[in-house]
Amino acid sequence: ENYVYPVLRPHEARDAAECALSKVSETSAFLVLDWRALYSIYYVAHVEQGRTGIVIREALPYPAKVITQTLQAEISEHIRNGEAVYVDDMYSALTGAYKMTVIAGCPNYRLFKLSLRS
Repeated sequence: ENYVYPVLRPHEARDAAECALSKVSETSAFLVLDWRALYSIYYVAHVEQGRTGIVIREALPYPAKVITQTLQAEISEHIRNGEAVYVDDMYSALTGAYKMTVIAGCPNYRLFKLSLRS
């Protein structure tokens, strides 16, 4: 991974963004992503699709794959407000607090929907 997206697959960023956003049906949602698809998803969601209710945050940069306490509090707030929350990995800080449901159909982009455990 010496380059953000491989030169041989220049559409990879757009494909990842469109795939991830195709699984987010809500007009307002909270997404936690690593850096790789972050800006392409922002661009496609906000500029091309006009979906400005989608809020996107970056998990600590690769290779850390960590969710900070501040971000955990923000996730909890969005869930309390009834908003959909999606993450792109099974972050250990979240697995004990939430049920993570795999969103199928995007082999290049792993996305999980969070909901409170019953």
